[in-house]
Amino acid sequence: MVPLADFRGGLSGDERDVLFVNPGAGPFVEAGYVRGIDLPHDGRAVVPFDPDGDGDLDLAILSLQDLRLLENRTPGARHFVRLRLTAKGLDRAALGAVVRVTAGDRTVVQRVDRVRGFHSQIGPDVHVGLGAASRVSAVEVAWPSGLRQRWADLPADGRLLLREGEPAAQVEPLAAWPAATRPTPRVAYDPAAPVTTTDGAVEPVAPRGRPTLVNVWAPSCRACADELIALSALHLAHGEALRVVGVSAEVDDPAAVEAYATRAGLTFPVRLATDAFIRAFFGDGGEVPLPTTFVFDAEGQLRRTIRRPLGRAELDALVRTLVVAPPPRTLFLEAMTQLRGGDPKGACARVTAGLRDHPDDVLSLREQAEICSSGGDTTTALASLRRANALAPKDAAVWADVARIHLAAGDPNAAHAAVVRALALDARHPRALIVAAEEAIAGQRRDEAAAYLRVAIEVDPKDAYARRLMGQVQGPP
Repeated sequence: MVPLADFRGGLSGDERDVLFVNPGAGPFVEAGYVRGIDLPHDGRAVVPFDPDGDGDLDLAILSLQDLRLLENRTPGARHFVRLRLTAKGLDRAALGAVVRVTAGDRTVVQRVDRVRGFHSQIGPDVHVGLGAASRVSAVEVAWPSGLRQRWADLPADGRLLLREGEPAAQVEPLAAWPAATRPTPRVAYDPAAPVTTTDGAVEPVAPRGRPTLVNVWAPSCRACADELIALSALHLAHGEALRVVGVSAEVDDPAAVEAYATRAGLTFPVRLATDAFIRAFFGDGGEVPLPTTFVFDAEGQLRRTIRRPLGRAELDALVRTLVVAPPPRTLFLEAMTQLRGGDPKGACARVTAGLRDHPDDVLSLREQAEICSSGGDTTTALASLRRANALAPKDAAVWADVARIHLAAGDPNAAHAAVVRALALDARHPRALIVAAEEAIAGQRRDEAAAYLRVAIEVDPKDAYARRLMGQVQGPP
């Protein structure tokens, strides 16, 4: 049972929000912690929308406790298109219309509606992320009236107004907040910000290498006392897997701070705040609410800030996501975020480090190869696939990956040999057929490529990429 003093309106127990991400292949991945939105409240509604007009979708989250607006700050340049449909007749909003958007090598299908989820009403626009594609190849609409329309070669990164029966789409730019009105961060949350020991030595507050909880407290803070005891127990329970450091905001009498820590039986190191630390975590002239806890992962990324006392149960739930090795798909998502943000070496290093905890996961090895090869590290990519081959020698997909990496690296002979091995294992494997067609196209063997693509389309008639490749091979009719 939840003690009455700890009850904050929740009816579902201690359950954090979750976020399921579609990685493009395989099962959905729970990534609420990775994205920093696993909020500990009693959620009631969530709506994606774009209040700042920057083209990506932010989130409004309503709970029994509060309303939160979460800004999407995912790095990397990606494109989008937003569609607003107007139908004829009484239902001008075109509710129920089916929209199919094709851009680059992907096709997305959405339905026009106004309600999505519990107690949630969404806006009138259909938002489609386009990834790297800078134009829309085609938009097809199946209107509620039964009419079907198609528009081709449309611009991205804006709103398209589509009216039933009209052949031309109107382009409308998004209204964006002026740059001067956007909030700017006051603080850096720098894990290298300096603190001092009680005898005057200077050190970084949260060195990289293991997760760190930085708890800002003071001997005079009565609300801090119970939390300090809980943090001591947490520190003892997790040992070297977790670093806990207490930073005293009262610094005039280091001996008094050390004496308090001794009387309280604190098991973790106690440090003194410096002016540079206060600026990095609370801003110039900012108030220092006590207690405040900052949670850093092993790579020095700030994962959470809590500006209130924490009990042992909540601390345990928080730390569990830090000290337990994340699942392979979570590592892949984190690495993809770095890759899209322009850090291919960092992405490769991240997914490679994560594989130390999952050395025999074939899918993770393939994903490591994909990420590292995207950054130009063919050597690491091929080493991963060699291990994947040893673990799954009859997996045609692994050989298809080998072929694609050799092809991207400019080694057509090695690519062809890998394609032969893949198709020998499974002559109708979709990925192997596509890579075989790509290798044949690169070698100017168009008839051979067309033969592979015919089988690929027979296996998966909805494979838009295979059909586009077939169009390239066959040329204009």
